Amino acid sequence: MTGLFRRGGICWARLAVPTRLRVAVGQREFIKSTRTHDLAIAKLIGSSLLVIWRRKLLALESAPMPIDLLKLADGAPALAGEGFMPLAVAANNSGIGQDDLLRAVSTKRINLFCRVGQVSGYLVAENSLELDDAEAGRSGGYVLPRPADLPGNAIRHTC
Repeated sequence: MTGLFRRGGICWARLAVPTRLRVAVGQREFIKSTRTHDLAIAKLIGSSLLVIWRRKLLALESAPMPIDLLKLADGAPALAGEGFMPLAVAANNSGIGQDDLLRAVSTKRINLFCRVGQVSGYLVAENSLELDDAEAGRSGGYVLPRPADLPGNAIRHTC
């Protein structure tokens, strides 16, 4: 049976995700242990896993995708190159609005790298910042003070 292999005596099921669907699936392959050494049982478990995974891929393949998502998944030529581009250009080249592009970044579906130039701000020691209250529904990170409320050890800095 294809899609079955042994690792440390245990049988595992594996199915590669086609390149065109990797962005939508979020991984390069499906892989899961059958949790057995017995090849006959592993074939039964592995074949049921493969059926489930193939149905997922078929559903993705046959679901109508908005043209904007297809552009992003297939990669516009300008997005495939190395280097940086302004957010507006990336949004335009991908066919996705800036707001939707930033939402995808915030949910970690897309990586965003930025280069900041000639921006003024303040350097503040981490131990000077107040923690957000995660129980109150906030992020659990730090509260960023306004310039008027900066701690005394803040240093003005331009990138």
